[in-house]
Amino acid sequence: HGFVKVKAMRKDIDNLGAIFQQGQKRPSFTKSALLSRQINAFFAVYLPTLCKEKYCNSYTVFAGGDDFFLIGPWYEIICLASEMRNKFHEYCANNEKLHFSAGILLTKPGAPVNQLAERTESALELAKHALDAHGKASKNNVYCLEQVMKWTDFEQVVQACLDLKNIQDQYGLSTAFIYALLSWCDMAEKEHLQPEMILWRSQLYYKIYRHLESLPAYKGNKEALKKCTADLAVIFAKNLEKFKG
Repeated sequence: HGFVKVKAMRKDIDNLGAIFQQGQKRPSFTKSALLSRQINAFFAVYLPTLCKEKYCNSYTVFAGGDDFFLIGPWYEIICLASEMRNKFHEYCANNEKLHFSAGILLTKPGAPVNQLAERTESALELAKHALDAHGKASKNNVYCLEQVMKWTDFEQVVQACLDLKNIQDQYGLSTAFIYALLSWCDMAEKEHLQPEMILWRSQLYYKIYRHLESLPAYKGNKEALKKCTADLAVIFAKNLEKFKG
């Protein structure tokens, strides 16, 4: 890992006040204190331990209560965010009403921590106040790379990134191909407004075909070349149509 690009992440639990006020059938001081300690233990004890064991390049600025603020390499922070969400869901016995939102900010190394704190707080607010299809604040979201999405969608994007990396390694995709993929993402995002943007599909197929054509494994084997091109085009097109920008 290198700190070429740094991610800062901040989160807190959604509707925590309502959880304490309405989340217990027979509320008492003892139950509230126990709930408070259990929440704090997850972020103050489990999170630092997880970082130490698995995400050793991520730095905990603070963690406790229902809140944490982390700084680390961009991709490591993204993977940590996804795992934290799943672990918290398990910790809460898969209770759908207990969840948190997070703001993840990409920045250059050396940015002052106080600026990171302010900007990640703004990112967190965007995640918590994003509107659903019915115009209501939905929460249970993550803000990352100027996009607000549900955690389930975020995890699918992370998995798509892993799949892309595997394909890149297997077929030796060039940096130029990956940059072209970014352009096709933008085109897929806009195609419902600009009909000419549907050209990304033909561009994608052509680019895959020309790349595979240059590989020794497909020289002189047109059938294998066409089949592999079609298979890869389906994989890329499926993700582009689903995730768009």
